[in-house]
Amino acid sequence: MDNILNPLSDFIQSNSREDIYIRFTLGKYSNSFGFDKQLFNRENFDKIKDMLESNKGWEDTFEEVYEFTDEYPIKVLDTMIIMYVNGPYDILVTAETRETEDVPDSDNSEVNVYTYSRKHHNFVLKNYTFIVGDNIQKFELFVIDTNVSSNYLAHSSMLKIKDITGICDKPENDIFEILQKNN
Repeated sequence: MDNILNPLSDFIQSNSREDIYIRFTLGKYSNSFGFDKQLFNRENFDKIKDMLESNKGWEDTFEEVYEFTDEYPIKVLDTMIIMYVNGPYDILVTAETRETEDVPDSDNSEVNVYTYSRKHHNFVLKNYTFIVGDNIQKFELFVIDTNVSSNYLAHSSMLKIKDITGICDKPENDIFEILQKNN
C-alpha cells in the first residue's frame, strides 16, 4: 500500500477545497468496459452493512430513499483509478463538487442510501432497485473534512477501504497499483 500513498496524498492535497468531496468508490476495472461502480454481490453488501451497523462509534447515521432518481455531483474535477491487484475490488477516486443534482431515471424505481459518519469520513452504502433487471449495490467512502494532513487522509482512507474489502475477501498480501490519474 505504501507505493500509492504519496500519489494519493498529492491527489487529495491538490483537490482540497471546501466545495469539493473526495470519493472512493469500490468496483472493478477492465480495459474493455472501464470502471464498473458496483459490488457485484448482494452478500458482500449485506456483510458490509452488518459490520457498519454493529459499530456503536458513529457520530451520525441516516437513511434516505430516492424514487426514480439518483444524485450526482455537478462536476467531477479529477479522477484516479487504483487497482487492488489481489483484492476483491478496485477503487475509483474522484474529486467532485459537493453540490449535487438529482437526475431522473424511470428504470430506477428506488435507491436506498445508508450513511455512517465518523470524523473525516462518510461511509455510504446504496441499494438500487430497478423495474427491469437485477438490483445493484454500491459502496462509497467520502472524505468530508480536508482540514487535516493529506498524508493522514490518504493513509486513513486506504485503511478504511482495506477494512471494508477485507470483510468480502482478505488477500494474504495487499498489492495496489495506480492505473490511471487524470488532471
